[in-house]
Formats: sequence, structure tokens, C-alpha cells
Amino acid sequence: MTDTAAGKAAKPAGAFSAWEIGLALRYLRAKRKEGGVALIAVISFIGIMLAVAVLISVMSIMSGFRTELLNRMLSFNGHMYVHGQVLQAPDRNEALARIREVPGVVSVTPLTESPAMFTAHGRTTGGVVRGIAPDNLNSMSFVYQSLDEDARARFGQGAYGGDNILIGKALADQMGLRVGDLMTLISPQGGATAFGDLGTSKTYVVGGIFQSGAADYDRAFVFMPLEQAQLFFGKEGLWDVLELKVDQPDQVARYVQPVAEAAGQGALVSDWRNTMAAFWSALRIERVAMGIILGLVVAIAAMNIISGIVMLVKNKGRDIAILRTIGASPSSILRIFFMAGPPSAWRARWRAWSWACCSAGTSGPSRASSSGSCRCSCSRRTSTCWTGCRRWWIRRTFSGSRSGPC
Repeated sequence: MTDTAAGKAAKPAGAFSAWEIGLALRYLRAKRKEGGVALIAVISFIGIMLAVAVLISVMSIMSGFRTELLNRMLSFNGHMYVHGQVLQAPDRNEALARIREVPGVVSVTPLTESPAMFTAHGRTTGGVVRGIAPDNLNSMSFVYQSLDEDARARFGQGAYGGDNILIGKALADQMGLRVGDLMTLISPQGGATAFGDLGTSKTYVVGGIFQSGAADYDRAFVFMPLEQAQLFFGKEGLWDVLELKVDQPDQVARYVQPVAEAAGQGALVSDWRNTMAAFWSALRIERVAMGIILGLVVAIAAMNIISGIVMLVKNKGRDIAILRTIGASPSSILRIFFMAGPPSAWRARWRAWSWACCSAGTSGPSRASSSGSCRCSCSRRTSTCWTGCRRWWIRRTFSGSRSGPC
């Protein structure tokens, strides 16, 4: 029985035991003669606080900027495009249905896009007329949400889609147009005559003014019902492109192969990374630059922590020697200073340790409480009281003693 009891008493404490945690908390409180370490700790704390604030702010701003920019640009332009002979094939409607069934594809919209001149109130400018079916207008969320109910209802009403068109706010401001005004469109693609290609012109009614979130698009694009655009530009029954929206535009590469297989032979599939190559390149460069900056911020915070711990270890050289003499392993000492590292919790840990080990009273270490914890009655938190508490922790851990420090 005696050998068994002695064996249990000699059993070393495990990793992150009570005495290691207690000693780490003790080292977070600097004495007056160690004021240099305390000052370095305060400077390190402020440096880490600022570094973390910069880290969070930069990550939040850049993530929000990237998301908002992608949403606005891709809402107007689409995520993927299908070109090629499949758009003129007799079974193009079947191909359209197969593409819509591809997992992850949100919408598929047939479009026509043709250059044109815009004339109104004596002013002339150029742009692109995009023909789109009224039922597919909601695939461009920013454009659709910026229109009022009357503009949505008027678009596509009338013979061959009607004469109501949608223009951007920047174009409306440039041409001095309002809802209900007339604007003449001139197409360079007209019927051939003895005098050459004279082009085609027609006057349309401004049925609504949209805002896509990008002034360049608002100035350059005009929306016209698909059937009317096919008639005006001489493309009866033709589609120029199929525009696709997917649920994860950041991972558009994984949709290319399934969409190409669904479209069949003669289909050319591209995505927004190809059509907006400059924009995609800028996003990649921005992400790399932000990664480097955030890495430097993390390195600064780490250096602050390391400098504080190095000063603490050099200041506690004698304590380390005593701990090694009474049997503490190098890994235990390493864990003690590892736990003393996070400066963000220094103040809270110091308060918890101080109130647990020393309460206001007369002077000097006096007794142990009934629970066996260290209780010192000190008019001041003197080094004598703290030394008694520290010795009590070590005695209790290595010898099993429950006596107080006095």
C-alpha cells in the first residue's frame, strides 16, 4: 500500500495542468522592478490591437467591395455565354431546355445585341441595343429592380413586342430624355438598295429608365423586346447568344464542361473571365496584394507577441532554473510561456489570478482556506505574499501537500 501511495504521489502532472496555468497567470503580472517588461507588454498589446483592427477592417472592406462589384457587373453581363451553330440549329429549343436542366444554372436567356445610333432633341450618340424577352428581364436583378411597375408592364406590350424601350439613367441625362419621350434609333444594318446599304431608322417611346449600378452600361445600352429587335435589325428568328446565370459565379469554371455537353456539338461556351478579362485580372491582382498586406499585418502582431515573451523568458531565467531543479520538464516550461503569450487576455488573467491568490487584509501570508486554495491577507500585494502562493502551488503539485503558504 505504501508503494502504491508513493507511486501515485510521484506521478507527474499532465499537459496544461493546474500548476502550469497558475504559473502562466502569475507571470502576466509584472513587479515594480520589472516595469520594463510591463511597458513592453502594454506597447505590444496596443500594437496587436491596432494590427487586428486593421486586419478585420481591410478584410471586411475588400470582401464587401469584391462581392458588390461582382454582383453589379455580373448581374448586367451574365456569367456564361453559349455561341455557335447550335443557335441556328432546328433543335435549338431542345438544347435550351437541356442547358436549363444543368445543376447550378439559374437562368438561360436568348439575346440579340446590335450597334445603333441614338438621336433625340438634336443630340446623337452611339450604343448597343440588347434584345431580350420581357419574361427574362428579371434575370438582370439590378436593372429589373430599378424599374417601376408601369415600366415593367409596358415593356413588350404591342405588336411584335411594341415600341417601348428601356434606356439607362446616364443616357437619359445625356440626351435630356424622360419617360414618355421619343428617341430615334438608326441601325447600320438596313436593306440593300441600288445606292448601297442605307440603314434603318425608327422612332421609339422611352418606356422606362433603369439603373444598373454602372454608369458606363447605363450610357451605352438600350433594352428592346426580343421580337422587335429581331425585326428592326433584320434578324427574324435569330439569337446572337445565350446568356447564362449560375448560382456560384466565383466558381464558374466547373460549369463549363456540363454546359458544353448539354448544348451539344457546334456550341462554343465562354464565361465572364474571358469576356471581362481585364476586370478578372484586376480582381486577381487585388486579391494577391491584399494577401501580402494582411500577411505583413499578421507578422507585425506576431513580432509583438514574440518580443514580449522573449523579454519575459530572459527576466525569468532564475525561476526557470528553480523549476528545472525541482523536476519541471522543458515541455512544461514551454507550455507555461506559451500560455502567457496572448496579450489580449493579460489584464483579465492578471485580475483573476490576483483576486484568487491575494485578498485585501492585514499584511503577509496568513492562512489557507477550507477548500485548500491559496488565500493571503495582505494590506498590499507584496512579493512575500506572491512568493508564498507560488511555493504553495509547486508543493501541492509535486508532493500532494494541501497546507497553506504560511
